[in-house]
Amino acid sequence: FLGTHYWFYYGTAFVICILEIIAGELEMGVTRFIAVSIKTFVLSLGAVFGMQIILKSPHDAWTEQTQNCGLIDLSTVWWRIPLYLACSASVLGQYRLPIVRYALGLTVQLAGYEVQYRSFRHLHSSNDYLDTAASNVFGAMAAVFTAYLVSYMASRFLSYYNARVLHRESEEISNLGKCIYSITAFFIRVYDLFGVVRHTDRVLLDVKKKIKQHWKELDNQDNFRSKNC
Repeated sequence: FLGTHYWFYYGTAFVICILEIIAGELEMGVTRFIAVSIKTFVLSLGAVFGMQIILKSPHDAWTEQTQNCGLIDLSTVWWRIPLYLACSASVLGQYRLPIVRYALGLTVQLAGYEVQYRSFRHLHSSNDYLDTAASNVFGAMAAVFTAYLVSYMASRFLSYYNARVLHRESEEISNLGKCIYSITAFFIRVYDLFGVVRHTDRVLLDVKKKIKQHWKELDNQDNFRSKNC
């Protein structure tokens, strides 16, 4: 849990700040980079100083803590994935991610964790730590690929939805597009009931019929709108 959450707490933040610097947001990117670096440094250094101050033999105490690790076989309990998703939701909250996008974020996090967990169990070795390194790499690769796939699918869904709402499709919309529109519209109404979606999204959905009527009037040559255009 802690290993994969580290990617999304600090690893992802480092990547975001680099992208911001490349995109021209120099001040914001540098500020985020310094903030994340300081947080990581303070956490690490604070843990070391705390152990040095409180414990007489920090190294022995650290080694003894290994006896408390791995006491629960996560492969045999049903709550392994629900627990990870609950922890992942706290990460998304720390990033101030809109609630309506939690499903996308949790999908990426779960994919990375599952690949990391499965590969670690398959490659498990005793002392060389290559299993940890390899599983982390595989998990990161899976998370990146899943993020690309999820973002692509979300973009396609949004394009179908906007084309249907604004009636700007260049050709007859397919059954798949109609299905995607219905699903997206349903979730927008559900999110609006809980107050976790922008009110303008619901307003846009409500004025769909008016926009359709206006398009029909513009297409009608005998209508006063068409004559004035």
